[in-house]
Amino acid sequence: MKIEFDTNDAKDLANTSCESFYSRRKDEFEVLSDNEPTLDDKGKIMHFYDTRLEALLSCKAFKQNDPNTAMVWREVNYLIEGDDTSHSREEYIVITRGSLDG
Repeated sequence: MKIEFDTNDAKDLANTSCESFYSRRKDEFEVLSDNEPTLDDKGKIMHFYDTRLEALLSCKAFKQNDPNTAMVWREVNYLIEGDDTSHSREEYIVITRGSLDG
């Protein structure tokens, strides 16, 4: 059985997408893919995923159109108002060429 998964599926899986800010905050990220993201954010989109599996599959789909696609990870710490406890979450992010239009 062959299951097809394309960039439209990868975009649908993302919980958030935005213009890339990797170059401005690169110290926050750990590179998980074979290639390092370029430091030129122009024309690049960051797609955020809940799991490493979602990001890995999506990275492979995006690489079909953009061989420079990269996958990174970061841990985000945050506070909830009224709660003195620090919380954290992991973000798996695919950086690829694209636009937020359509």
